[in-house]
Amino acid sequence: KNGGYEYKIEVVRDQDDSAREIQALLTRYASDGWRLHTMFSNEIGREWLRPDTPAYPTRTVSTYNQIVMVFERMIKPQQN
Repeated sequence: KNGGYEYKIEVVRDQDDSAREIQALLTRYASDGWRLHTMFSNEIGREWLRPDTPAYPTRTVSTYNQIVMVFERMIKPQQN
């Protein structure tokens, strides 16, 4: 007889100002009754082929990190 919950996901790109953005999200969600349920980093890889010349294309591989935040809020109280 668990209570009912709802979830929201926010994704922040890991950059120099990420801490401020995360702080703002935590504050905003907390003021609306949400709590941080889970937080993890997701590495994204990208690969590009640039056809500099038809015989020798240039390959570029890069990665960046996303910070994924899962927020939870009770919408239906637990029943006894």
